[in-house]
Amino acid sequence: MLPGLLAEPPAPTLAPTPSTGPTTDPHTVVTPAGIVTFGLEGADIVIKRTPTGGTTTELGRVPVPGAVPEPSGTFTGSAGFAMVCPAADLTLSEGFFFGYVDPAGGIEYSGPSALGQGAPDGLFLFVVSAAGLDPNTPLRAKSSGGELGMSINTFVSAVREGQKQPSGCYVSG
Repeated sequence: MLPGLLAEPPAPTLAPTPSTGPTTDPHTVVTPAGIVTFGLEGADIVIKRTPTGGTTTELGRVPVPGAVPEPSGTFTGSAGFAMVCPAADLTLSEGFFFGYVDPAGGIEYSGPSALGQGAPDGLFLFVVSAAGLDPNTPLRAKSSGGELGMSINTFVSAVREGQKQPSGCYVSG
């Protein structure tokens, strides 16, 4: 077990906390660490963060498995990914649960408290504080068009087996 994860009873399932701050962009999440954006660049899902008064940094990117929808279209099917940006001592603090699901009926999240949202095109991103959570705590994104999930332990696996990004973050999925 990596530092920062404790074996405790699972956290209760909570609704996502609405992204705080002035944003109406469905691909933007405001977090204490800065504004996080997620979207498509070519055939990749790309996540970037801009700290208050800082420079935008690309945290991670992952190729979309399967077909990318046309600019005005939506995703069909589903795929989920985990990304962590650990401290130098590999302590985990926040994890990024992201991907896409057919957006029919809207995207719902279940899992520990998170900041994030699902976009009308099917992309979603939820930022979870992974510290102190039971590794088996589930994360789920679902709509009437599909569902996917993983556990907090996926963040630990991302550090061990994921693809290291130029930012120092790790992505797996």
